[in-house]
Amino acid sequence: MQSMTREEYRAWVERQPVGRFERIDGVVVAIAPERVEHNDRKMLAWLALRRAIRDADAPCHVQGDGMTVEVGDSDYEPDSVVYCGERLAPGSMTVPEPLIVVEVLSPSTSATDRAWKLREYFRLPFATALPDRLGRPPTDRAPSPRRRERDRDVRVDQRRASP
Repeated sequence: MQSMTREEYRAWVERQPVGRFERIDGVVVAIAPERVEHNDRKMLAWLALRRAIRDADAPCHVQGDGMTVEVGDSDYEPDSVVYCGERLAPGSMTVPEPLIVVEVLSPSTSATDRAWKLREYFRLPFATALPDRLGRPPTDRAPSPRRRERDRDVRVDQRRASP
């Protein structure tokens, strides 16, 4: 496979009449078409983030898929991205300092997204992984003592709330 620089990739992708792509370690990879379940989850995640930002009156913004997040020599298109501060300028294609990056897991990409891509996102200085359906971040890093204490407190509170 031929490698492309970020600038070559951007010029190339703008010339493509159809399709979605990511650039992983300089190599262009096509993104498979979505199933309806994936699209539903992605839209629900975007909507939940948008409502949370609105309800908190936070100076943040949420973008759906199509925006690029740059990590090292890769360009990813996550399903949703939250960033804070000024709105991106018209014509922007990248989110330079994402706070939250959402990747809805698909059967065909789950292993890659949970392992390799997640580690890539954690290289970003501001990124946060949203919990999986079990309520824990989908990472293989050992939880910090602070996180273990917080999780223990949550479990205790849940037991107290149980009938």
